[in-house]
Amino acid sequence: DIGKDTPVFVHCASNVFRTRPQPSMLVFNEIIASSKPFMRDCMGVDPMALSRRAAAGGCPLLKLGDFLPLPVPRYLRDQDKVLAFASPRYAELDHALPTIEVAVPGDLIFRYKVFAKALLEGEVIKGA
Repeated sequence: DIGKDTPVFVHCASNVFRTRPQPSMLVFNEIIASSKPFMRDCMGVDPMALSRRAAAGGCPLLKLGDFLPLPVPRYLRDQDKVLAFASPRYAELDHALPTIEVAVPGDLIFRYKVFAKALLEGEVIKGA
């Protein structure tokens, strides 16, 4: 284990070495220790795809995280959904992934707080 603060480099034999633009996130198969630690057998990964996977649940390596106060969560009357933004994380390294808007599950009290606010502001029942 080289630790999460040690810089590693893409090995020149890896296909990612010649890829332009360079991917913002990589997965790799092994690290070769020479003059510097090099990643070999690399592949670019879309960070937004990881965020969507975290929102879908079921992956122990990806955590959705807490819902953010800004942008403000909202209630969609026509879909009967509460949407909020969350900042998912890759749990192993506590690495932040892109913020994503997700439907708040019905078993969370947060959903009912947002719904109650929308009800009090007249967004749930129009013209009543």
